[in-house]
Amino acid sequence: MMNHALPLRPLATFCVFLTLLFAPPVAAQQPADLADYSEVLPGEPSVIDGIWRIEATGDRILIENGHAFALDSWVHLMLWEVQPGMRTATDIRHTGIGTFSSYDDLLKRQIFYELREDGTIRAAGRGLLAPVFILIPVELIYPDFFAEEVAMLGQPEYVMPPAEAFSEDNGEVP
Repeated sequence: MMNHALPLRPLATFCVFLTLLFAPPVAAQQPADLADYSEVLPGEPSVIDGIWRIEATGDRILIENGHAFALDSWVHLMLWEVQPGMRTATDIRHTGIGTFSSYDDLLKRQIFYELREDGTIRAAGRGLLAPVFILIPVELIYPDFFAEEVAMLGQPEYVMPPAEAFSEDNGEVP
């Protein structure tokens, strides 16, 4: 006679998986191990400096002088609590017209930002479980420079002519 019952170990594993999948975040997460605003030296200002809202979660961040800081608290990956004032990204650099890069302190990876014509930013990482999120501007520190950057999107970048073009010798034979 055949036993058609499911083995207990796979069934138990599946039940634990479902419980973790649908369980609300635990309120007692550990604070994330991130630098605080007061511990960070300012970097270079950027046209994207200002307050941004993460579209998927509604949480706000401040991008300022090469760093991003949490303005709201949130639970990250159900493990860490990000608290206001914690640095979430560092080394934010302007890499070209409408493009930026940074190092995400939470995910420990490079993130690439692409400014879009509607003024939002699409941010994405690379690799396994690469994050992708949209940033919506709330209040910009340099709105005029930001508007200029958005206006330049889609235009070719200026390339400096070779040094020979500036020499006094125009190539003519005397």
